[in-house]
Amino acid sequence: MKLLKMSLLLLLSSAVVYATNLSNKELSQLKAFTDIKATITGNQLIGKNLDLYLVKGIDGTGRPFSIVTDKDGKYLVLTDNVFDTAKKAPITIPVDVTPLKGKQLFTYGTGKDEYFVFTDPECPYCHKFEAGWPKVKDKVKFHVFFFNLDFHKNANAMSRWILSAKTDEEKAKRLNAVGNGDKSYENAKYSKEEEAKLNALMENTKELGKKLGVQGTPAVYDTKGNVVNWPEIIK
Repeated sequence: MKLLKMSLLLLLSSAVVYATNLSNKELSQLKAFTDIKATITGNQLIGKNLDLYLVKGIDGTGRPFSIVTDKDGKYLVLTDNVFDTAKKAPITIPVDVTPLKGKQLFTYGTGKDEYFVFTDPECPYCHKFEAGWPKVKDKVKFHVFFFNLDFHKNANAMSRWILSAKTDEEKAKRLNAVGNGDKSYENAKYSKEEEAKLNALMENTKELGKKLGVQGTPAVYDTKGNVVNWPEIIK
């Protein structure tokens, strides 16, 4: 597999372009993808002379994938990333963030630079990111979505407590509070109807994240769908 990936990278380095000729819909109709009931979330033409595409999507079981394929779907190479030797950086594919607009759980900040943030209130890396938000709150708007990881056993209880706040400002304060060890969520009480509503909010935003291919947190996208390295935002 390593030899195959190396050969692929050497071929790509001679002909890398930045335009997409086939649409996600056209690629999703290739037999290679219909067989696994895939939903294509993004693609990029990476080898013009070779007709190679870097394709990302989700298979019928809900698992995200990244594949390099030819235009006919006859050859598939599973890969974590493809490296652009000219730019000395991995090639990334923007995702369609249109379904996220207006679906955020709350928004933090008043600035002009907007980001979609998938976070988990029990995630230590998310805490590091969120601790830097006050420094940039006048420069950014973070549209927040919860993507609670299954192995974080307190994340759902934390999320319910955060989302039960009445304002965006209070929700942001509670998110910061649980990151600093506040355990008020343990004693929170809800009616059956309220708990069901809060659970639905969490489940809906997690589904949105899955469709984008989110696998871990924090995951940050700009308004064009590009993945953003979160430490750069709060540096």
